[in-house]
Amino acid sequence: MYFSFLRTCFLIFLVSFSLNLGRTHAKPGVELRVNWPSYLAKHDLIWNKIPKDYFEGAFVGNGILGTIVFQDDSLANTLRFEIGRTDVYDHRSLETPVAYGRERLPIGQLLLSPKGKIVSSQLRTDLWNAEIRGQIKTSAGSLTFRCFVPSAQELIVLQVQATGAENEANIQFRPQLADSPRFIVKKPLGGEKGFTYVHNPPFEKFQTGKIQGATQTLLMGDDYATAWTEQKSRSGERTILLTVANRWAKHRQAAHGSAEDAIKTIQAGLKIPMAEMEKSHRAWWHAYYPASFASIPEARLESFYWIQLYKLGSATHPNRPVIDLMGPWFKPTQWPCLWMNLNVQLTYYTFGITNHSD
Repeated sequence: MYFSFLRTCFLIFLVSFSLNLGRTHAKPGVELRVNWPSYLAKHDLIWNKIPKDYFEGAFVGNGILGTIVFQDDSLANTLRFEIGRTDVYDHRSLETPVAYGRERLPIGQLLLSPKGKIVSSQLRTDLWNAEIRGQIKTSAGSLTFRCFVPSAQELIVLQVQATGAENEANIQFRPQLADSPRFIVKKPLGGEKGFTYVHNPPFEKFQTGKIQGATQTLLMGDDYATAWTEQKSRSGERTILLTVANRWAKHRQAAHGSAEDAIKTIQAGLKIPMAEMEKSHRAWWHAYYPASFASIPEARLESFYWIQLYKLGSATHPNRPVIDLMGPWFKPTQWPCLWMNLNVQLTYYTFGITNHSD
């Protein structure tokens, strides 16, 4: 961990030096010519098997919604898309310890379970287009998928194309009770000494037409909700749209109705042609990378630089919430909160020297 921190600091120094040097000595009329798709493709993240857990997972995000893809630990032969939303926080009284009363909360997982047994798999994070692509071969056929989080919409998009019996692959959303991540981690160890955690109420599932979802009510009287739907094209491609709505985060007062907001977001998303959604998403990312161009004469260090920029662009966008210790992703942890200290300072220092002060 310490070595990684030193390496990151050294990298920041190199990039800061090169960018400032460029500003000082750049001549009028100098044009940067980079074949960005092929250049960034050299730094793409590639897996030759399904990532085994959160720490190995492939991730996408737009600063408010995100998902990390890895092998599910409950269902065998299942790919898990762990769902996160940056502003889904509990907000109990100040008398409650912060990690149990004002902490990030779990949402749930989108699950892709092939019909046959997984034989082989490949995943790739396309940095330039900010999406995950994967191929899974099974004993019953194959599955090809891509997943991205559009920059302009509060949606997570999963598109799946199947061959053979994998047309019957199961895709479902598994809601998770809104327990404190610290409680989840501490429970197997006997809990927090001298403290009794009070659970939030159980989630409630709903369905409106072809839109399914779950509403999670909180002890403070408000709620957040997840909604998702699936469409199938004539060619057999399955498109899943998923969103998470959090009315309290917008109004800062107890208010029911997040399910209504989630349903409206899905309905609006269904009206946008996928090509249009993809175009605006890619336009944002294609403007993001060139602003930070730096050439580093060491391949591994250069890859590290571009992957970190991808991570930061996924973790937040202009006018999105500050990056906490999770970003728009989720995992059980003892530290599921936001601390406005060195954690934020080091994270945002990178933005300043890479031309992303917005």
